[in-house]
Amino acid sequence: MVSFGHFDSLAYEQFPEPQSEYLRESKIVLPVQINGRTRATIMVDEECSEAEVFGLASANEKLSRHLFGKTIKKLIYVPRRILNVILETQKASSWYLMRCIQMFSNPVLLVWRTWS
Repeated sequence: MVSFGHFDSLAYEQFPEPQSEYLRESKIVLPVQINGRTRATIMVDEECSEAEVFGLASANEKLSRHLFGKTIKKLIYVPRRILNVILETQKASSWYLMRCIQMFSNPVLLVWRTWS
């Protein structure tokens, strides 16, 4: 029988004690909301600051298209829970509003729009 340097059987050895420092996750999955809607989740360190979390979120491809060209009104960061980005509401341009009024007031344009 081969002992590999041990004299006792493995059945008589003491079971190792778990160490809590090795059991903790250092990375967490953080949901990111834009105007109250969850748009993506990002993987961040547990001890990240608000600025670091926002930097990672703005580098995310899914989130960057929602943030591009918009003004941030408020950032709400609850550590290890969620990041919520509130954007300024953008008013529709006057050209767009006039086009909607024309389309819905003229029956010919309305029919043409439904067929195209």
